[in-house]
Amino acid sequence: MRGARRWNRLSVVLLLGLTAACQQQEKVSSIVFWTAEVEQDRLELQQGLALRFAATSGGVPVQVVPVDENVLPEKLAAAKAAGALPDVVELGLTQIVQFANQGILDGRAATAVVTELGRDSFYRGPLTLCGNPAGDGVAAVPIDGWVQGVWYRRDWLAENGLAPPTTWDDLLRAARALHEPQASRFGIVVGTHPQQTYTQQVFEQVALSNGARLYTADGASAVRSAKMLAAVEYYRKLAGAGPPGHTYWREARQYYLNGRAAMIWYSPYIIDDIAGLVAEHQPTVADLAGKTGFVPTLAGPEGPPTSYGEVYALGIPKGAAPAAADWVKFLLGAGYQEWLSMAPGGKIPVRRGAVQKWKEHPYFAHYQPGLADTLAAGMDRMERWGFFGTTAVPAIGEVTATKVVPEMLGKVISGEMDAAQGLIWLEQRLARLP
Repeated sequence: MRGARRWNRLSVVLLLGLTAACQQQEKVSSIVFWTAEVEQDRLELQQGLALRFAATSGGVPVQVVPVDENVLPEKLAAAKAAGALPDVVELGLTQIVQFANQGILDGRAATAVVTELGRDSFYRGPLTLCGNPAGDGVAAVPIDGWVQGVWYRRDWLAENGLAPPTTWDDLLRAARALHEPQASRFGIVVGTHPQQTYTQQVFEQVALSNGARLYTADGASAVRSAKMLAAVEYYRKLAGAGPPGHTYWREARQYYLNGRAAMIWYSPYIIDDIAGLVAEHQPTVADLAGKTGFVPTLAGPEGPPTSYGEVYALGIPKGAAPAAADWVKFLLGAGYQEWLSMAPGGKIPVRRGAVQKWKEHPYFAHYQPGLADTLAAGMDRMERWGFFGTTAVPAIGEVTATKVVPEMLGKVISGEMDAAQGLIWLEQRLARLP
């Protein structure tokens, strides 16, 4: 009996030890983070962030795994089938919709992070676009993004008494006034290439600024509306004040850096090019950055001022390690400025309080004061086709992938179809999408 009691006491000690060990193991279990920031310098920065997090979180290690965003859907599907989903994954907007609808993302966990950080500390646009289609809150936690808009020659507009291009009327007036094709100078460069996503990106902002969408909130076609017809006709007029041939972002950048375009549509990734900080893309215009202005929003006759852009977010898959939320909060908190420094022009803060420090980056010193604030303010007005608050139309990803909108615009701009015919053609093509 004495031996049995001794064995029982020993068993209790061993069980307590094993329980404590398991709890400790759970506490320090590795977080697997799939990142779309796959360039070597960005990976090194993220690995440094992971070490900082481990040092302040009781030793929780983070395994940073680079995954190209183009193959992410296939990788995530395979991981789900194998029961090996990551704990945190970086996603774009259409991917958020896709994986939320597939039931992969833990919207409750993401919403809890936003609530703890303070919903009001985020810009409205990113939170709305990351809304949870399965309920209130968000499907993923926005971390950064970019807003496209019109980059324009402040000096040329001022010399001609033209207003900044914030409305349809002002934009078209400036484009036509500064269009001098005989001198190889063009009023504006928009997307006209029928096989380039850039064409849809530019047109989407024009359409949204007039309140025109491809779908209603319940997924019904809204293509052949009067607002969309006006947007297509207006876009054709803008294209008429541009260079000949098919143009997309490469030509837009080239024409502007060479002083041959008064205005172009572009994302903030062009900031360093205009400032002369990229060796292979040097501007031929002296102090081009100082002569450049930017407007992120456009207002049509029947719509509010609207910006277009992309939001990237951190998704927490269901079944993730408990410390996954702490890693997300760290990246949006103590590690946020370092995260944004990977691409200061292309990574605009989604949190209002981060703007003051972010805009101290040397990039912005080359421009007139206020550019960084203007970029950040565009996050509040950001809209996208297919997104309606916490509801998203699943087909919107296929619309972009098939490039049917650029193809339609190419037909209209070339004169193969008029605007009304183009929208009939587009509606028929959209009806065939899965």
